[in-house]
Amino acid sequence: MARVLGADLYEIDPGRRSFPAPVRYPIQAMRTLARVLGKRPRNVIVSNPPFVAALWLDLFARPLGYRVWVDAHSGAFNDPRWARFSALNAWVLRHSRGVILASSSRIGVTSVPPSGVTGGIQLSW
Repeated sequence: MARVLGADLYEIDPGRRSFPAPVRYPIQAMRTLARVLGKRPRNVIVSNPPFVAALWLDLFARPLGYRVWVDAHSGAFNDPRWARFSALNAWVLRHSRGVILASSSRIGVTSVPPSGVTGGIQLSW
C-alpha cells in the first residue's frame, strides 16, 4: 500500500517479538513518535490491529499537524483477541481522517487512492 500511495513504509519493531504486548507496545509507541517527529509527514497510515498504534497516533495528530488514516485489517473486527477492545477500536476509527479497507479479491487491482493520502508515511507494528 505504501508504494501505491507514494508513502515511506516503517515497521516499528521492538527488537524481539517474544516480548509480551505490555512491554512491546510502549517501546513501539516511543519509536513511532520519534519517527513521526523526525519525518513530519502530512499523513500517517497505520495498520489496525493493533488499535493501540492508531490510538497513540491520534493523540498527537492535532498538535503535530498530521492526519491519521487507519488501514483496517479483518482482525480488527473478527479476531476474538481484539473483540474485548471493540469500543476503543471504534473510537480510533471515528477519530481518524479515514479508514482504508481492502479485500483479498482486490489484491493486485490498482485503484485511485483516497484523496489527500499521498505523500505520507505508513507505520506498521
